[in-house]
Amino acid sequence: MIPDSAIEHPAGRRPILEIIGFWTPEYLESKLKKIRQADAENLLVTVSEQLDCSNDDFGKTSERVLWFKTGIHVYDLVELAEEYSI
Repeated sequence: MIPDSAIEHPAGRRPILEIIGFWTPEYLESKLKKIRQADAENLLVTVSEQLDCSNDDFGKTSERVLWFKTGIHVYDLVELAEEYSI
């Protein structure tokens, strides 16, 4: 899996970011499978609330999911990145 982006922290920590906004049922299932298999403690996932999925679908990554309605709020993302960046 290749994440969409990375966030560089001044202290050198670097969380990686996956954004899930567009989907077809096949794309979503494939993406969820890759996320569940990823072994990256610094993986953050932002997900549109319009998608047909829940926190349970993200496996061990579920605590690092940021849900959004119309756009990703930067302050929420920074807070999540501060907590889970390594």
